[in-house]
Amino acid sequence: MARWICPECEREFDRARQGHVCVPGGTVDDERVVRHYEVGRGRFVNVVRLTGAGQVDERLRGWLTEAFEDAGP
Repeated sequence: MARWICPECEREFDRARQGHVCVPGGTVDDERVVRHYEVGRGRFVNVVRLTGAGQVDERLRGWLTEAFEDAGP
């Protein structure tokens, strides 16, 4: 079976147009990410839908920590 490569992030998937979010340095491949858009040169927003406190896991905490640190003073 042919694999699909996203033309934006060059990540390879099992099926064509696999849902994912392309970001610099990697791809956020998580069902909680419902929208992604660029807000400035090299700056992106990922909209994450949470339906309960149990969805706040280490992965999400890592994203928030990275965003906070990248935002600067």
